Amino acid sequence: TQIEVYIGMAPTQTTLFIWGPGTDLSPGDVLMEQAVSVTENSWNTITLTNPLSLDGNDIWVGFGFTHDPGMFVAGIDGGPLNPNGDFIKEASSNWERLSY
Repeated sequence: TQIEVYIGMAPTQTTLFIWGPGTDLSPGDVLMEQAVSVTENSWNTITLTNPLSLDGNDIWVGFGFTHDPGMFVAGIDGGPLNPNGDFIKEASSNWERLSY
């Protein structure tokens, strides 16, 4: 029913995505998509418009952004690195690791 995420710089438009199980390098089908309003430099609790029933399979949780030029919305912390995380995808590219 909810997702909690820390947002540093708040992009102009933010969309929450939840995908089903995929491969080690890309998510499965989109299970839900929701436009969200976030507060920057803060933890944000996002309540899902339509609660998602989980069946025990893996999910991917991520965000899509539209932002002003010069704004850097994606980042990683000092670790330790989670080998199943830190993926990023530009609109016309493949999924890649942000940490590489």
